[in-house]
Amino acid sequence: MMNADKKGVSVIVCCYNSVSRLKETLHHLAVQQVDQDLLWELIIVDNNSTDDTAQYAKTIWEQLAPGTSITIVKEPTPGLSYAREKGAATAQYEILIFCDDDNWLDKSYIQTAFQVMHLNSKIGIAGGQSVAACETQKPEWFDRFGQAYAIGHPLLESGIANKRTYLAGAGMIIRKSILEKLKSNGFIPMISDRKANNLISGGDAELCLAVMYMGYDLYYDSRLQFIHFMPAARLQWGYCVKMMTIGHAIPQLFLFLYSYSENSYLQNKEPIFENAIRELRKLIFKKSVKALFFQKPFWLPFKLLLKSQPGSRKEIYLKSNLRKFVYLYVHASELKKAFEKLIVYLSNIHAAQSAEMPININDYTNLNLHEN
Repeated sequence: MMNADKKGVSVIVCCYNSVSRLKETLHHLAVQQVDQDLLWELIIVDNNSTDDTAQYAKTIWEQLAPGTSITIVKEPTPGLSYAREKGAATAQYEILIFCDDDNWLDKSYIQTAFQVMHLNSKIGIAGGQSVAACETQKPEWFDRFGQAYAIGHPLLESGIANKRTYLAGAGMIIRKSILEKLKSNGFIPMISDRKANNLISGGDAELCLAVMYMGYDLYYDSRLQFIHFMPAARLQWGYCVKMMTIGHAIPQLFLFLYSYSENSYLQNKEPIFENAIRELRKLIFKKSVKALFFQKPFWLPFKLLLKSQPGSRKEIYLKSNLRKFVYLYVHASELKKAFEKLIVYLSNIHAAQSAEMPININDYTNLNLHEN
């Protein structure tokens, strides 16, 4: 139950087999510098781990910060979105920080997060910037794809980030009351986000869109800084290709349904799935043809399908669009079910929308489908 009478922050760390990563993450949380009157708690969500994550977290935290509250809960349904929902339901404070198990938050992160959200009630989600700490030598191509790893800063300076349409889930700050409002309006995530070794992501982008469509702002603050630990396995080119061409590319199809449906509502048109999927197929078909037949030299795409080329943006572009094209036909029924859930949510928020929170279509139409 949320403690409405006391100001505080709930830090939620979602874990899946996190023993090898948790110690440094918890160390950076243990040395947080906060005002004496600012309360905070740590919530560990064990998302169906098969190692000893829960007990390990409890033991390490009692050594590092015996005076700070820790709550350990289990979420048996695999998926980062489900784990975060469980953590939010457990939290007793209004302001939530989603700290991944490989995020090493700066010592002022909690204090700054509270200040940012406390001073402006229009901010629904806030985020910061990160740098990578690599377990092994950083590949020469890594910086070119840093944003895909949630590395870097989303804007050049602090400010409203609505036109970017999303902030990364790593280190994300959100209000518990907004999550409750989403649920009451029928919001059901279409994207379950990462499950164990499945790299499907995009839950953070979906959450940002859903929150903006209710009239809240995204906000980037350069003072919110953290280190994002990169284990050796994530520094392999094969991992990067899989992450971007499946994990990042496929969710863009679902996010397109948001853009199409919201634009339809704002133009007083009925969102129709068949129209949306036809428009999406046409877009992806054009991109797939361009990726396959209009590259120079002409034989390069076929070579990339046979043999990976570390650091190649053309490889990412080619494989992303081909996989999206196939997914559109193989998983059409899944997309339709997701669309039906989305329409329930959007119709509810438009029916309940207040005059104080108008939605500006110009702010929320760029879903970055062009990126890959």
